[in-house]
Amino acid sequence: MIGAIETALIARLNAANTQKMLGYPLNVESYGGQLNTEEDLARFVRRLPCAIVTCTGVGRGEDMGSCFKEQGTFAVLCVARSLRNEQAARHGGMPGEVGTYQIRNDVMTLLCGQTLGLRENIEPLSPYGTRVLFNGMLKNLALSVVAVEFRTAWTVEPAADSDAAELMPGDAGAGITDFTLFSGGWDVPVPGIGDEVTLHKE
Repeated sequence: MIGAIETALIARLNAANTQKMLGYPLNVESYGGQLNTEEDLARFVRRLPCAIVTCTGVGRGEDMGSCFKEQGTFAVLCVARSLRNEQAARHGGMPGEVGTYQIRNDVMTLLCGQTLGLRENIEPLSPYGTRVLFNGMLKNLALSVVAVEFRTAWTVEPAADSDAAELMPGDAGAGITDFTLFSGGWDVPVPGIGDEVTLHKE
């Protein structure tokens, strides 16, 4: 479910960009180390402004009797740059210049309350907080990174209990039975083992 939600988040943001709903071009990507180091960031700036999507965690499952309910959080990292200063990277202002605050507002509008086409499988996305991850200069370039988090939940249907494991296909139900019924062949020949015992009679 984590992968399905992340893919659906990217698809919705990409659709808004393709349909020119935002008023500015926005690259949308799955997180893949773009922000790990200064060198990664320096290579990444050519693709800004950008929204990077990732799962930030899944909490402990809640026992619902016949199933388990999991809550997960997903983040959209809003990344923008400015050739002027740090404030412009956040606020934008010049024609064609968008800041992370505007990207964050648009992401909230597009995602809050959505089920992303997974209506029967997840709860509507709810905002879970915003964090400023970076505001500053990077190699003479003003850069801002703001993370917007969303929470949703889904249910996990447990597989058959171990008593019925042999009824499940493939490796999921290995069909474990009494070990005394195991049969197999040895690839490595067992060497002959011999010893001499001398008995002393009195």
